[in-house]
Amino acid sequence: MRPLGHGSLFPILGAVAVTRTPARLQGTGVSMVTAVLDLGAVIGTPLCGVVAHRFGYPTMFTTMAVASLGGLLLMVADRHARR
Repeated sequence: MRPLGHGSLFPILGAVAVTRTPARLQGTGVSMVTAVLDLGAVIGTPLCGVVAHRFGYPTMFTTMAVASLGGLLLMVADRHARR
């Protein structure tokens, strides 16, 4: 399942970065998306492991679901603010 998620998430976020960034900064926008995804993997994986170890897998999955929904809400709010 992970390759399917990454295979769709990476191009979608890259497209969002390009469409929401001025032409002169599009390379920087795509670079930032790539860097943030890599940083999330480097920091997020051990952090999820610590949460799962200390509080259990249900808490870890709930925390990640809430964080994902929070990110989605931020994207929706930003979309409405731009109109």
